[in-house]
Amino acid sequence: MTAAMSGHLELIKWLVIEGKASLAEKENHGATAFLVAVVYGQLAVVQWLLKEGKASLDEKDNYGRSALSLAIQGKKVEVVTYILENHMISYKSLLEAIQLSDNDKIIELLSNYQIKIDHLIKEEGKIIIPNEFICPITKQFIIEPISAPDRQIYEKKAIVKWLKERFISPFTREVMTEHQLYRNNFIERLHKEKLEEIDSFLAKRFALSSIKTSRCSAGFFAEGGGSGASSDLLLTNRARI
Repeated sequence: MTAAMSGHLELIKWLVIEGKASLAEKENHGATAFLVAVVYGQLAVVQWLLKEGKASLDEKDNYGRSALSLAIQGKKVEVVTYILENHMISYKSLLEAIQLSDNDKIIELLSNYQIKIDHLIKEEGKIIIPNEFICPITKQFIIEPISAPDRQIYEKKAIVKWLKERFISPFTREVMTEHQLYRNNFIERLHKEKLEEIDSFLAKRFALSSIKTSRCSAGFFAEGGGSGASSDLLLTNRARI
């Protein structure tokens, strides 16, 4: 763990090759050497572990925090940039990351990435995002859907905060409380299926780009443009809710 914290890449390589250290070992909070390297912003270590298949972006600590979320929380801009440019992340993880960050540079990186993803989705033409999955408050694709008596579907965190401050429906302006919100199994299933559809498309696109170029990010967005393009599919200005 100490080598990961301090960024001693050559020592890590030696320990791994000689079998003197296990990368699966975790510290008290459940973080592997890879996640520790992320927390301390040791980019060279992070790059090597991922490139050599010694680590995965799916790894999480005891609190459910992934490499991307830890890098965002720690404001490790270089690590966030590397992950976005070289590895596919799920659409839900991207949306969650945008909500999580309070660093302007990282928000810009994530938002620009989302603009490009949204452009690819729109350009594909086969994936239709129902208006019901765009939160009336945040104007973003919903991460955690919750239904309300005004017959709208909202981002749960957004509508809960709204109702704590206003006690009325954002849609009808009639009296509404947090206790009237409810989960809809049918909507949740459709929402999950839509996210899976998006991620399946992105995975295929990423795999194709990985074959065509050693710099995955360039290939990922190369076909059909997307760089700097604005998307009217989803509004990407982050709502601070």
